[in-house]
This record gives sequence, structure tokens and C-alpha cells, in this order.
Amino acid sequence: MNEVRNALDKIKRGEAEPDEVLEKYSHIDGIERSISVALAKREQDADEDFEDEWQADFSIN
Repeated sequence: MNEVRNALDKIKRGEAEPDEVLEKYSHIDGIERSISVALAKREQDADEDFEDEWQADFSIN
């Protein structure tokens, strides 16, 4: 199970593609939902990083 968590963490960090993880772990019940959550987290983190960067640029000027 630790291997699955690592794979999902890689999706969150953008180091793995969801299709690869799904193919490898398709036998695990609920993997599609877990992948969806990992993708949503990655998008949220990217949005927060962009917002933080924009705020830093704004405060410098």
C-alpha cells in the first residue's frame, strides 16, 4: 500500500502521469478516485504557487 501512496504523491508533484498509475494499480478499489484527488491537489498547489508568486512580484514593485 505504501507503493500506491508514493505513486499518488508523484502525481501530486507532477512526477507521474495518472494513466501510468491507473494502469499499474487498476486492481485496487477506489484508485480512480484517489487519482482524481491527487490531480485536484496538484492543481490547487499550482494555483497557490502562482498566487504567491504574483503577490511577491506585486509587493516588490
